[in-house]
Amino acid sequence: MIGLEDRLYILIIKKITRFIFPEFIIQKFYHIFIGKKKYERLKKKIINYLENEKIDINFKNDERLSIIDNLKKNSLLFPYIDFVFPYNFVKKYDFKKINVFFDSESHMRYTLFENKKLFFPKKMSVKEIKIYVNEILISQDNESPHRYNDEDFLVEDGDIIADIGAAEGF
Repeated sequence: MIGLEDRLYILIIKKITRFIFPEFIIQKFYHIFIGKKKYERLKKKIINYLENEKIDINFKNDERLSIIDNLKKNSLLFPYIDFVFPYNFVKKYDFKKINVFFDSESHMRYTLFENKKLFFPKKMSVKEIKIYVNEILISQDNESPHRYNDEDFLVEDGDIIADIGAAEGF
């Protein structure tokens, strides 16, 4: 059973670090400071919780089984992604395939999103930008539980919304 301290730990990692640190920093933190063994223990606790505990989260049973299966099968290459997106659809994304361009006027890197330039801070490397954009795309995939729009809620042209707390605003 996952204790309150572990639940808070997972929540903190999930909610805060993504907005503060680029993915490569999170990965280094996991592997250097937390270590592979501790990560594996935490992963086992999450799997055990999902398999054995009465869950108060609004999961469909097949979704829960899919999450358990993915957590068991996934490698430890991107532990943060494993925890936040333990779904099969994540496999169709590859940060290496994201194109990053350089704008000579602003001296900033950017990617194209819906044919518009999405600029990034100068301190971000090409790899950091690729990983960051990949995470955004994963989070807004039609199968993602983190997607803003779904069958019950759809923002359409002309709608006004308050996008409070969303770092990217996608």
